[in-house]
Amino acid sequence: MTDVYPRIETGNAAPAKAPRLLDVVREKVRAMHYSRRTEEAYVHWIRDYVRFHGKRHPREMGAAEVEAFLSHLAIARNVSASAHQQGFRHGCFFTSASWISTCPGPRSLSASRRC
Repeated sequence: MTDVYPRIETGNAAPAKAPRLLDVVREKVRAMHYSRRTEEAYVHWIRDYVRFHGKRHPREMGAAEVEAFLSHLAIARNVSASAHQQGFRHGCFFTSASWISTCPGPRSLSASRRC
């Protein structure tokens, strides 16, 4: 007796890889129609953020890690208030992208204003 449904050969197809973090960031920024330079800035801040936390995926981190990074910017790297706010906004980009559950809030900005 023959099979009613013919077998489909799958071959040696490799499973699809999950997209890389920065590729997803670029895709989301482009979907918001931001300029190429803004995209580069987002990628730069996010790359710094991930490296600061030992290359952990933002999915594994929360608001405490964002606050730690912002404190590092204000204290150790002695960045200006505007650069600190940029880092804050890019940290909040993770929130909108559902990578971090909560954004730390504006109280984190007070450290840069004191410097």
